Amino acid sequence: MANEDAIPRVGNVGTIVEITMKELVGSALGNLNLSTTSSLGIEFKLPTGILQTITSAVKNTPGSDGIMTFTDSAGAVFNSSNASMGTWEARGVVSYSSGNTFKGSWAGFQVGE
Repeated sequence: MANEDAIPRVGNVGTIVEITMKELVGSALGNLNLSTTSSLGIEFKLPTGILQTITSAVKNTPGSDGIMTFTDSAGAVFNSSNASMGTWEARGVVSYSSGNTFKGSWAGFQVGE
């Protein structure tokens, strides 16, 4: 049986990253409806200060649950020459055809060796 944990590792290929975008509705947070967006992305801030942006997609059509997803099937993030172990940060970025852009809050996570 495989011994797996939830920590992505440098050199991994196929890591799935999911981010739930939220918006303030009155005085409470609700899921951002992604069905009216023109593009979705995820920004990664590496421990070295490098900022990498990738294109993501709606996880569950039509996107009313606010979840975007990215599968690093080519290793462009965790198997890149810039990847290093340490504390990374990620946030979602949503763009609309009007030119408006909405950036989520940074969330930190660990990347292992």
